[in-house]
Parts: sequence; structure tokens; C-alpha cells
Amino acid sequence: STRKRLATNKYSFVKFLPRIHCLTPRETLDNIQQNRKGDTEFDMEKFHSEEYQRPFQYLSQFANGSNLDTFSFIYEPCVLGIGDPVDALKIIIKYCGIRDPSWAELYHFVNFLNIQLRDCEESLFCDPLLVGDLLQGFRTFAVRFMIQMSRDFATRSLSENNLGVEDASRQEEEDDLVPFQIRRRWELSPHPYIFFNHDRDSMTFLGFLLSENGDLLDPGTNTILEERLMEPSLRGQLKHQGVDFDVNYEKRDRMARIENLCSVMGINYLHDPDSTYELTTDNVEKILAIHMRFRCGIPVIIMGETGCGKTRLIRFMCELQAGPDGPKNLLLMKVHGGTSYAEIEKKVEDAEKLAFFNEKINVDTILFFDEANTTDAIDLIKEIMVDRRVNGRAINPELTRLHFIAACNPYRKHTKEMIKKLESAGLGYHVSADETEDKLGSIPLRQLVYRVHPLPESMRPLVWDFGQLTDHTEELYTAQIVRRFMVSPTAGLASARPATVGFDGTLYNAAQASCIAKVLSASQKYMRKQKNECSFVSLRDVERAMKVIVWFYSNSKLIDQVIADEYNVRDEDSESSEESSEEESDESDDDEQVEQPLSQIVRAVILGIGVCYYARLNEREVYCRDVCRYFDNSCPLPGGVRRMQNEIR
Repeated sequence: STRKRLATNKYSFVKFLPRIHCLTPRETLDNIQQNRKGDTEFDMEKFHSEEYQRPFQYLSQFANGSNLDTFSFIYEPCVLGIGDPVDALKIIIKYCGIRDPSWAELYHFVNFLNIQLRDCEESLFCDPLLVGDLLQGFRTFAVRFMIQMSRDFATRSLSENNLGVEDASRQEEEDDLVPFQIRRRWELSPHPYIFFNHDRDSMTFLGFLLSENGDLLDPGTNTILEERLMEPSLRGQLKHQGVDFDVNYEKRDRMARIENLCSVMGINYLHDPDSTYELTTDNVEKILAIHMRFRCGIPVIIMGETGCGKTRLIRFMCELQAGPDGPKNLLLMKVHGGTSYAEIEKKVEDAEKLAFFNEKINVDTILFFDEANTTDAIDLIKEIMVDRRVNGRAINPELTRLHFIAACNPYRKHTKEMIKKLESAGLGYHVSADETEDKLGSIPLRQLVYRVHPLPESMRPLVWDFGQLTDHTEELYTAQIVRRFMVSPTAGLASARPATVGFDGTLYNAAQASCIAKVLSASQKYMRKQKNECSFVSLRDVERAMKVIVWFYSNSKLIDQVIADEYNVRDEDSESSEESSEEESDESDDDEQVEQPLSQIVRAVILGIGVCYYARLNEREVYCRDVCRYFDNSCPLPGGVRRMQNEIR
């Protein structure tokens, strides 16, 4: 475009800077096959290493259709690697699942597969001397599954397009957001996992089903992911041994899920670190995905909406790993637009000090950068995450159990109507959009839903979509939040009141809690359907609503007095009115219902959702009509929509 050409001419000094073009693995392979000389070749030291030789040898055998049950990996550190580097590069690119991978992506695929295959070799289930003919074909099945699983971990979530890609069908501003768009959604993608547990005597199966024919199935849709992954005879033998591939993971109880986590993560003490956390199968998969990335040295960079449960999941994982009454092992840094380089560097130093002590007791230490892409110091976070350096200083390599996690906000632009509405408000918009210097490409940051900066190139392939809460999961979380507030609305009451006592001092009423949870869930769904800023809701809105509800309930006597005074004023006005007729004074059935007394808890709920949801809407009656349906006999609302509106007004 004209603007880009002008920018190039204006900053033409860049042509004097050195340029280095690193060929991708596929470009390198093409050069080698066509005998073209290039600066990039396969690193022979890497090729001869165990982490490349093991996947290469297994993939070669798998590609040839060999029986992997009897295959033995050959590796001698003093002997050069087996095979041809060109064949190795070709076969690794073929099976990594990425059309044109970078060297880093190729390394992560190989490293993950190498560790999984090593665990497979150490497992009793895959030892041919122990199982003999009893589980014939199981090791072949496990290796095929490891390849599938490694693809899942290696496949990037963000678009493969790079900045500057010209497309006549798109506007320039849309091009600026393309490299940051999620193309592989967590909740829409299958995640079949097999983990060789830490004891090597057992295994954990998660996120898949196996049909009678041995087809790998997605448990959510029953679609076939891979045909004949296991021979039917082997499936029958495993079923006879008590291995059930038809189990519904969602129906497992909470402690069974925690036991799975502990088995894979090598935690010896089975405990529930936070009973208020809703541990779904989806959350178990995400925790294990993070754990495996730690094991394989893959930086953990997650992208998800605010309030989708990232922080609580990581906190639960850390508390589980630390054990009951364990040491502090999580440092949370809430990054924002004003976060400086010095603050980030100081936080890393604190994490190193904490990790030094935790390392001695075999406990992981995690530094979590929340909303990492909201600061212009994102380049320093990249250096920490990808290079394990901070301002050029290498992070202590002996701290192998010090890990970093970065959470990023999505890149999404407001609608044109929303931008126009924001600009018409005038607040902070005294500088026009064309003149502002805070931009992502050509898009002013204030036109984005989240004020975010572009991710450095080397971070983008490492981003994986955290996913969004399903309606069912959000309902479970909402019910948990409601119960927590009803049992203990303030931290000070937590230890002073039994767990079965509600915030009114009476016995906890499960029916009322269920009703309130349904009302809040309905409010969340209604807001999310809106076409303006009202649609931006999360579990934080549920927390806020419950805080307001508890406040109104705690001050119910004062509120009742205010309402009584208002009714007295209305009665006086009505008596002094000379034009009132008998027809106007006759109350209909609806009027009688509106005048019926309202319980304190129902009034608190109505006023709470009035503050947190109703007040944000333009079409308020439709919202009231939608939400009123969820008030039941435990929380009766006489008068329905009309009564709700009267109470809020």
C-alpha cells in the first residue's frame, strides 16, 4: 500500500542493516535434494543425538509397516547415528503434522516424541520379555498413539500467515490481525492422550474411545480420528485384563481425576488442594498438557479470554504439586500497560530465589505472566520464555524445575458500530484514530477489545488456545461460586461458621443456591448474546454479582426501611389526589401479586442482578422476561417481570 511504501522510504536506513535469512526445514530439504548450496543444513550433532535418533528410527520402522513390538532402539553415544540426515528430515517433517514447520517446532515435536517413546520403552506394558504374546501389538499401538499425541502438542493454534502477507480480498487492517487469529480451537479439537505413569507400572488413558474394531474415536462426536489403531484381538485381551476403553470420563468422581493427575505427575500424596475448584475432564487434560510441556522443555504460552479459568487452573496445579501444607511455588505477575522491564526482571529474580529452595525438595516453581501481551515489554517476556534469558543474562541452568507460563489476551477488533459508539462518548478520544501512535500495525489499540501488543515472531508458534468454558462447565462454576458465597460471603466468616450454614446464619439452603445459580447463568447467557460491549462477560461477573447480592442481603433492614418510606410517600400522594377514581384504586390480580411481600433473599438477588446486568442493558424488559423464568418455589417472585422492574427502579 501507499502508506507502507512511504514508511519504507522514510526509514530507508534499514537497508544498511545486515540481513540474515534462516531457511526453514522444508527449504533446507529442497536445497539438499536439488544439490543447491545453502547456509543452512541439518545439524549433524543434533542428528547423531539420542533425542533425534530415537524418533527417527521409530518413525522409519512405522513408515515401513514393521512390527514395533520387537523393535529395539539402537543408540551408542560413541557411534555415529544410524541413517541418512536427508531421510531423517524428510520423515520427521512428514509426521510432525505441520505443513511448513520452523526448526523450533520440529525440535519440540521430536523432543516430545522422544520422551514419550522413552517412557514407552521403560513401561512394563511394552516390555516384550514380560508380556510375551499376552499383549501382542500393544507396543505398536502405543507408538502409533504417541505420534498422534506429539502432533497435537506440536500443531500451532495461531494462523500460519505472517505479517505483511498481501491479499487483495482483505483490507489492510484485517491483515494486521491475521497472524494472531486462533485457527485451532481447543474445544473443537480432539485431545487423545496416553500417559505412562511415573511408576511405569500403570498407564492413564484420557480423551478418546476405542471402537470394537479398534478405531480411535473422539468421545465428544464419536468421529473416527484414525482407523484400526488397535487390532480387535488386542482390544479384547486388554478388556479381559480390566482395561476399559468405553469408560465415560465425565462420570468419574473428583478423587479419581485427582488420582489420575497424581499418577502422571509423580505426586505421592493424594489430596484435594481446593474443593471449590470445578475439576472437569477438560481441566485435567489442560493440566496434563502443561505438565508434559514442562517435561519436554516446550514454553507454555496460552491464549484465552479473561475470566475463562486460566489463573485458577494454574493455581490448582501448583497447589496439587506442592502437596498439603507445601511450600509456595507460584508467583503471579499481573501484567498491564504500565509494567516495566525492571519490574519483570525483579520478578524473575524472585522466582529464581524461590526455585532455589523448592528445587531441594523436588517441587516445581512457576512464574505466571498473566495478560502478558498488554505491555510493550513483551519482548523481555519473549526472551524469558523462549531463550531462558533475562536482559541477556542466562537464567540459572541448574534450576531445571523453574518454569514460566505466559497467558495472552486474544486479538479481536471492536465492530464498527462499537468503535463509533466509543468515539462518540469522547472519553480518551481527544486524539483522532489516525494521529494516535499506539497501534498494532495500522489498527489503533483502542479499537481492539483488549489493548494488546503484537507477539514476537518466535512466540507465535508456541501459543495454544486455552479454549472457552462450555455452557455446562460455566453452570458448574456458577453453582460453586454461589455456594461459596452463601456459606461464607466474607473471608472472615470462613472459619467462624460451619460449612452448612448460609450467609443469613440459618442452615444452608441448597434449593435457593440452585435457583440463584440458574438466575445468574441465565443472565450470563443473555448478556453474551448481545451485540455490543454488554457481551463481554466472564466468571468475574458472577463473582461481582454475588458480592453485590450479599451486600444487599446484609443491609436488608436498611433497604426495607427505605422501601417502606417510599411506599408511605406514595400512599400520601394517592390520598391527597382528588382525581383518583374507584377504577384506578381497584387492584387487579397482577397488582395484588406485585404488592405481595418479597423474601429478603429474593429482593437481594433482584437488586444484585439489577446492578450487575440490568443497568448495562438498553432493552431491559426483555432481559427481565428471560430471567424471571428461573425463579422457582425456593425463591418465589410474585408479580414476575413487573415486580422485578419495580424493585430495581
